[in-house]
Amino acid sequence: MGTSFAAPLAMRSGVAVRAQFKEDLWAPTIKALLVHNATNPSSHARREVGWGLLSHHLGDLVLCQDGEAHIIYQRQMPLTGAVRLYLPVPEGLPGNVEIVATFCFYSDIDPEDSFNYTRGGLEIQFRPDTLKKGKPYEKDGRLIIPTTPPSDTFFGSADYYTTEFERRQDAQKWETVLHDSKTKRASVWPVAATRGLELALK
Repeated sequence: MGTSFAAPLAMRSGVAVRAQFKEDLWAPTIKALLVHNATNPSSHARREVGWGLLSHHLGDLVLCQDGEAHIIYQRQMPLTGAVRLYLPVPEGLPGNVEIVATFCFYSDIDPEDSFNYTRGGLEIQFRPDTLKKGKPYEKDGRLIIPTTPPSDTFFGSADYYTTEFERRQDAQKWETVLHDSKTKRASVWPVAATRGLELALK
């Protein structure tokens, strides 16, 4: 029926989610929960239907189904540097594990800078195994020993180093909501450990 009907219905669901938690949930956190649980049963293009169909059943938004675990992080990002968000992995998981992640963030805008527009953004690196270090390699005749675990792609375009125009068109450079999923074999985690999604503010 259009945004005139959709907006107040989405707001009602967000208020219901907020009322279920003792700890304060910030507006971006509630927005992330709504997007995270939205569905697109007809597989329409996102530019046509947004993030999809929002469930109005409160249990769908705040409860976990069998075999699921919802982990919520909310914090204010530092102006520089990186923040690591860890995902606990139970020991002895069989088969495949689907990781679904939704990030929602607010940033200041700069109306005088039409080229970049925003004053901040997030660069997200997915590190499947925080206990594993990268392999040493040579650069300019020197042996480099990585001190961080190897990263894997998760969000956005396959190539983050495209032109400015392509990043705006394809990678949604100005998009403040990121939602995607990735499937990993549980065998890559032979023992219980913490795995991390690392956020780097650029």
